[in-house]
Amino acid sequence: MKSPLLVTKYSGEIVPFEENKLYSSLKKTGAKGHDIQRIIRRVKEDMDNKKPTSLIYKEAFNMLKQLSKASAARFNLKRSIMELGPSGFPFEKYVAKLYESKQYQVKTNIIIQGKCVKHEVDVIAEQNSTATMIECKFHNHQGVKSDVKITLYFKSRVIDIIKGMKNSEEYKGKNIQGMLATNTRFTQDAINYAKCENIKLLSWDYPFSGSLKDIIEISGLYPLTCLTSLKKREKKILLDEGIVLAKDLASAPHHLDQFRPSAYRIKNILGEIRELCNC
Repeated sequence: MKSPLLVTKYSGEIVPFEENKLYSSLKKTGAKGHDIQRIIRRVKEDMDNKKPTSLIYKEAFNMLKQLSKASAARFNLKRSIMELGPSGFPFEKYVAKLYESKQYQVKTNIIIQGKCVKHEVDVIAEQNSTATMIECKFHNHQGVKSDVKITLYFKSRVIDIIKGMKNSEEYKGKNIQGMLATNTRFTQDAINYAKCENIKLLSWDYPFSGSLKDIIEISGLYPLTCLTSLKKREKKILLDEGIVLAKDLASAPHHLDQFRPSAYRIKNILGEIRELCNC
């Protein structure tokens, strides 16, 4: 019996290559079936035993980019969110934009007086009579998880903040809750503790329905860093100017003028955004 091909994950763990998983990831990008089969066939032809999954991903991404830039952008989503660093501030703005799209009133980087001390809150999202304090934990490396120490520390902050907010005129009588958001994943202990202490969590794949990935795919609010038509340097400049959504660049294309792009390149960039975001 032929042994299964093995691959090496970011964590160093060696596992069997799952062709169905790669197929599913490519299918979600909107790529055509025959193109997906061609990419998988090429990946398998170049497969060495224990090949890093990062190289497999890179090969698939490069082939997909030749077929459809928008599909490649969707395939690159998780890594693109990691490009919202290194400071993590653009990630905070991005989370705020996602909640604005769900009709929340949003404030960012607010100093709140707790019962004992002042706290900086990354995002406060309000809807009806509920105010959600969101702390963003940004990681720019694959495989890094937010562990239970993060939730334990956040819980102590939440207690002090809520006691202070309930005494303020602005939040008097409101339901105040805490949420931790990360662009990667939480450990199982972190999830268990958050459930026990009624802390909401948002990560790449949690909760099962309504995860960060789900919100992005449903809303079409892809980060600017997804765009394959932009250079890394250009993305950084645009992020520094406060543009975090790809669709916002389509609404204000004059921001591209500083790069002196040709008319052909502008057409390609805007075309990728329209196909990616359906805007």
